[in-house]
Amino acid sequence: MSWAMTEKGYSQRRACGLVGIAPKTFRYVSTRPDDGELRNRLKTLADERRRFGYRRLHILLRREGVGVNHSRRGPWRQWGRVSPGGAVPPIP
Repeated sequence: MSWAMTEKGYSQRRACGLVGIAPKTFRYVSTRPDDGELRNRLKTLADERRRFGYRRLHILLRREGVGVNHSRRGPWRQWGRVSPGGAVPPIP
């Protein structure tokens, strides 16, 4: 997109039309705050407590003083896990 505007001299509207997106989408800037520390702490807790789910980990975070919505469970898919604790092996 930027290439079409700088190299070819296309307007933003025309370049967006070529790619097939709305110009507002191209100009969008996210206002979400960075949550790297929260993700690291959540991953540490999940590795320590493999059997705990996201709800129980939320309680642990709340006890530490971290205010976060309980529905914040997005990192699991990015880490390649189906559930927060991963698969629990069967007990023989």
